[in-house]
Amino acid sequence: MAFSVVETTRFRRDFEGIARRNRDVLHITWEVKGILSADPYNLSHQFKIKKLTDISFGDGQWRIRIKHYRIRYDISGKEVILHSIKPRKDAYH
Repeated sequence: MAFSVVETTRFRRDFEGIARRNRDVLHITWEVKGILSADPYNLSHQFKIKKLTDISFGDGQWRIRIKHYRIRYDISGKEVILHSIKPRKDAYH
């Protein structure tokens, strides 16, 4: 089952800010989009994906951890909505 991955304006703003300082984020984002288009619920248990508790839809109920970045997203039907990408130290403030 393939999911489409879409970016919110907030995600794009976060991404562009990080990309100015660290070009590795381009590769990381491509990798994450591939993972999330195939297995956003982590049914395979291969990825560092977690369903966050007490988080409302629209705030990124899911989190994927890749390298030292955290990407928050929601799942709506067959669509994965990326809300934010942040370095670990800034992800939970």
